Amino acid sequence: MIMSQQKYTNKLRIPWGISEAAFNLKDLNSNYQYKAFGVPWLGLKRGLGDEMVVSSYGSILAITDYPKAVIENLKILEKQGMYDKYGFYESIDYTPSRLAVR
Repeated sequence: MIMSQQKYTNKLRIPWGISEAAFNLKDLNSNYQYKAFGVPWLGLKRGLGDEMVVSSYGSILAITDYPKAVIENLKILEKQGMYDKYGFYESIDYTPSRLAVR
């Protein structure tokens, strides 16, 4: 599963760590939405390839099996602004349709 995530996210050019997470969509009360994300060929749910959301704990869960890869991935996430004074944020949403236009 971890190697599949790495292969999939390498194609997308994003860090790995796909899991359930909050993402960049709010409800009427301004609460971020939360749902399961995944690698298309590993999940049963349709449309998994339509969204690109990465959570820090999605890679941290693999630290006992792939410690070096997890640390490298966390450094990438930190460089991309996912880390602040209180630690890592819930997730980064790389889905093109939800990214802010700059």
